[in-house]
Amino acid sequence: MNAPRTLPRRDAAEELAALRSGARLLDARPLDLRALVAVHRRLLPPTHPYRGRLRDRGAVIRLDGRAHRRPPPPDEALRLTEDALGRLRHKGRRPELAGETMGRLTAAHPFLDGNGRVALTVATWLLIGGGLALRDDPIRYCRERKPELYRALAANDRAPPAPEWERFFAQLVDACFDPPGGHG
Repeated sequence: MNAPRTLPRRDAAEELAALRSGARLLDARPLDLRALVAVHRRLLPPTHPYRGRLRDRGAVIRLDGRAHRRPPPPDEALRLTEDALGRLRHKGRRPELAGETMGRLTAAHPFLDGNGRVALTVATWLLIGGGLALRDDPIRYCRERKPELYRALAANDRAPPAPEWERFFAQLVDACFDPPGGHG
C-alpha cells in the first residue's frame, strides 16, 4: 500500500485570507469554470503541484489513509461542475443555494486536491452575498470534523439532499457565520 503523499498547505491564517480573497474574486468575475480555476489558484500555495489545474485523471478520496470514495471520471467531473455553476447562474446568487452548491461541487471533484476549499469558498461567497458575515474559519471547522464531513458528503452523493449533509452544513453556517444585521 502506498503511503499518502503530503501536499503543501497554507497555515490557518493564510487559508482564511485565501478563502476571503477567493470570495472577493467571485464578485469580480463571471461564475464559470475559469473563475473556479482562479479561486483554486488563490486557495492552494504557489508550490502546490496541482494549483490551478483541473483533474485529468482518476482519483481516490481518502479518509484516514483508506479509500473513502472514487469521484467521477474527469470528463464527468467537468460536466457536473458546469451543471452546478449553471444552476447558480440560472437561479441567481441566493444564500439558500450555498449548501446544495457546496455538496454538488465537492461531489463533482474537478481538481485533484482542494475541491472542498473551492466549494466552501463558493458557498461562503453565496452566504456573504445574502448578508451573512464570516465570523469564524469554515475551513478549520470542516478540517476539525473531517470524518463527519465526509460521511455527510457521501450520504449526499447517494441521495441528495441528504439530511446528514443538510444538518452538517447548517451547523457549519451556525458556527462560522453571523446572520444579517446581528451576531450569532
